[in-house]
Amino acid sequence: MAQKITRDDSDCAEVLMSGVPYNFDDRAGRWSPWNISNFMDGAEFFGRKTGNFMDYKTLGTENMMNARILQTMTINPTVYTYNFLEKAQLKITMNLEKIGITSVIIRSKLTDVLSGTILADRYIKIVRISEKTRKPVKYPDWFQQKYSYLKETLVPQDLMFKFDIPKAPVGCFIYRTIVRYSDLDYNAHTNQSVYVKMCLDCATAASCKGLLVSFNRDISLYPLVYFNVRYLGETFTGDELKVGIWQEDSDPSILKFIISKKERQVNYTIFKFNLQKTASEFTRNVSKL
Repeated sequence: MAQKITRDDSDCAEVLMSGVPYNFDDRAGRWSPWNISNFMDGAEFFGRKTGNFMDYKTLGTENMMNARILQTMTINPTVYTYNFLEKAQLKITMNLEKIGITSVIIRSKLTDVLSGTILADRYIKIVRISEKTRKPVKYPDWFQQKYSYLKETLVPQDLMFKFDIPKAPVGCFIYRTIVRYSDLDYNAHTNQSVYVKMCLDCATAASCKGLLVSFNRDISLYPLVYFNVRYLGETFTGDELKVGIWQEDSDPSILKFIISKKERQVNYTIFKFNLQKTASEFTRNVSKL
């Protein structure tokens, strides 16, 4: 899968990608939401390799981690028609959107170059933390001054982190899972995309038991069009997790999840689906679940 940096500024970078990765699909044969997120991550890492974006080369990363504490993504259902046989030219544009004292917000868009269609629009909030103490570290003064014009940038309300995280309702469906070695990333903790996968597994288990209004059987047949993931704590290999799910009373297309480790909340996720079930060549097999 060819990659090429087409823009390399300190507050904006663009990467051109040719095609969709081979391991793109879920059991419905569609580009999975967690793979889309990882695909955008890969492009962003590639786009930062020169060290210009966000002054990574000057800023330095020794003994530091960039911890993702929040991610939102709006997904165009058209993206689910893409597969690895498509010779699509895809562009990922990432913008440094807003800065704080210890955190930044980066906005990334996945675009089909030929049609101009935006396939995914993602915001991530990253906190700079010490690898040793796991506590936030301030960005240097020169960084704050250089990007001071981004301090007052208006961002969507769903990026506001400081609000009360709800508790899973008593009696809600609980899905149990365990963190595997293959779920870890280079920071040796559970990768961000795995939580999306865990919640989708939980939703399918609940749907197959007939516990969700407006959903019938496998959740992968319903296009996920938005998610909001808040990372409240780290998890590691062998951790036993409980995923609680409930449905928004006023809108059955919205599902909410709390992931807990030893009764401590480590993740809060919100999904919004298109309730119109879509078909694929794999529908017959998936519908047997």
